[in-house]
Amino acid sequence: MEITLPDHSRTRGQIGVETLIIFIAMILVAAIAATILINTAGFLQNQASQTSQDSEDQVSNQVLVISSVGEVAAPDEIEFSLHRPNDRLDVVTFDAEGTVTVTVEDEGGTSEDVDISGPDTDITTNGFDFSQEITITHVDANDEEITLVLDADAGETDTDTLALDARGNTISEVSVLVMQSPGANEIDLAGASIEYVGPDGQELLSYSENPEVGEFGVEGTQDPGDTVPVLTKREDRYTVTMDLETDAQSSLRYLEEGEDATVRITTQAGSEAVTILNVPQSISSYDQGDAVEL
Repeated sequence: MEITLPDHSRTRGQIGVETLIIFIAMILVAAIAATILINTAGFLQNQASQTSQDSEDQVSNQVLVISSVGEVAAPDEIEFSLHRPNDRLDVVTFDAEGTVTVTVEDEGGTSEDVDISGPDTDITTNGFDFSQEITITHVDANDEEITLVLDADAGETDTDTLALDARGNTISEVSVLVMQSPGANEIDLAGASIEYVGPDGQELLSYSENPEVGEFGVEGTQDPGDTVPVLTKREDRYTVTMDLETDAQSSLRYLEEGEDATVRITTQAGSEAVTILNVPQSISSYDQGDAVEL
């Protein structure tokens, strides 16, 4: 008897080399992508933390301006400038005693100083006759105008009236009293910068222990810990000083009556404190070195 057994044919699966390579590559790409994703997430988290800290520092580590004052400059001698360009008067000055000094120059270039102290002065010098027709309005160091009527004896010109601008009391130094804001950490004012915006321009000032024009200094008005220029405590009171200059063309020129300027203090943390300085309409009653609230 013949027994027939079923034929169980078996099929074996095989993986090609190319498929294996692609599979391994996919695993590597996934691993690299995961690593990059983790690193990026960590970087973004650190950046967010740093940004948050910087923002917090800008908000909390602020300087508060308590007050501002200016130092009065009342020069003994005031310089004038002529409105007429084609005149042989070169220099006109007026001092506080009421004497006008006129420097005149003749055709040969010789110059001479003449003091005129009143309306009845009669002086002739270098081709100019300062006769009875000279009129000098009564002026002092704080008036705005003096008028001279000149009579030239050479016959070149008729009687001319020259209006001369005078400069009275001015502000030669600005001082700003500052303190820490509530909750602030230490603030090193040596690392701060100050933007000064005056009537004729602006300047960026940096800190100096011995400040000159174009720099600012810091003095410890109330400094129990002797830490100037670093504000460390709420009770610290520091005075930030800025010198101005006489040059009328400078952005840091003396401030005159009725003028204003802006001071912007920027700390290392990026926080800003802004104050506007307003010179009173009249400071003629103050003496040299007096302090005026701005």
